[in-house]
Parts: sequence; structure tokens; C-alpha cells
Amino acid sequence: MRIAICDDSPKDASTLREICIGAGEANANTCDVFSSGNELCEAYNTARLYDLVLLDVDMPGLNGIQTGKLIRDIDPNVVIVFITSYPQYALEAFECEAFNYLLKPCTKEKLYDLLTRVQAKLRTHTLYHLIKTKGKTIRIPISDIYYVECLNKHVYYHTASGIYDTVGRIGDAYNALRDLDFVQIHQGYIVNMDKIADFDKQSVTLDNGARVEMSVRRRKEALKTYAEFLERYI
Repeated sequence: MRIAICDDSPKDASTLREICIGAGEANANTCDVFSSGNELCEAYNTARLYDLVLLDVDMPGLNGIQTGKLIRDIDPNVVIVFITSYPQYALEAFECEAFNYLLKPCTKEKLYDLLTRVQAKLRTHTLYHLIKTKGKTIRIPISDIYYVECLNKHVYYHTASGIYDTVGRIGDAYNALRDLDFVQIHQGYIVNMDKIADFDKQSVTLDNGARVEMSVRRRKEALKTYAEFLERYI
């Protein structure tokens, strides 16, 4: 896992780096350390990308929140985690889709637990779902799927790169996706919980702006499943 640590405290940055390197198997984790948000953003602008960014909030120049928002604009897939002494910034941190928010001092146990959950999330983002469409088999990245729709014996996969359809049943699609953080919210719809932005009584809004109908019958179970998802990853 490629990790960037951004903290203006050399001591804190060094401690985080030692823990992250120690958590990797066979030196699986690589860590770069940056002392400012400006320095980290400059690295991103030269096409250096990371799987995980650990950001301090209180830094001179660009603070951690500002840095996180800039990085999110450049890289929508990076996992951002804030590590700080200031709990009052937690709500603002999640505006840039932060994966987590840890308070200093961060123990080795808490950081190991975080890295384990990040690795699980990254594995999901490298998985593919196979479907047959227009006479050929294609691979759809799991992380690209927003929702799945079933209509007239066809299953439609709404993804970041377009809509793919195949002949099939919603039950078969759900059996293939349910263990990959998808939930069925209607007899005709399955959604990727990692893409959910908001709920109301009758629909789910996804982070691309799409609204998907949610049935009354499935609402309670869907909310319970989504709450369990949040407990695992946030």
C-alpha cells in the first residue's frame, strides 16, 4: 500500500511512518512524508498518487481540510484519514469524503486497525464483476458500479463509464454482489453502499446525483445493513 503522511511535526510524522511500515508484510507498505499541504499537493500535481493519505489538520499554509479537498478533486479514489488533536474539525473533515478521523496521540493498535480496514476497502476496489452483454463477456470494476436495475428480465448495471445490460434476474445479481457492500433497496434495485450520499423515506441519493427508489418493505433492512457497513469502514 502506498501511503503519504502529511504533518508539520517531524516527531509525529516519524512515529506514524514507523507504525505504517511496521504494519506491512514483507515491506508491503511504502511511505512518503510531507511537512505541508502545499508540498503534498505539489507531489499530486506531478502525478504521484497514493492509496492512503494521513493528514494532520492544523498546519501552516494549507491546513489539512483544505489539502484534503484539493487532493479529493485530483484523485476521487484515494483514502483520506485525518489524524489530529482537534476533534472540532471532524464534521468538516467528512465534507471531503474522509474515510476516518483519529485523535492524537494515535496508538499503534488504533492505526493497525485502521490500516487493516483500509486494505479491505482497497481490495474491494480492485475486484471485478463479470457479465455477458452483446455476445461477449466483460469485466466491470466493482468500484465503478453505482446501482443495478432489473426491468423486463434484463439487468442494467449503472456505472461510472456507462450502462451495461444483460439478460438475468435481480436475485442472481444480488447474490454475486451482496458480500461486496451492495444492498437491495427495492425489488428492482441494488445499490453500492460505498456510493450512498443520503437517504429519504422513498429513495437513496448516490454521490453522482442519481436517485434510486426505495420500497417501504425493504427500507428498515436496508438502513440496518447500511449502518453495519458504516461501523465496519468508518
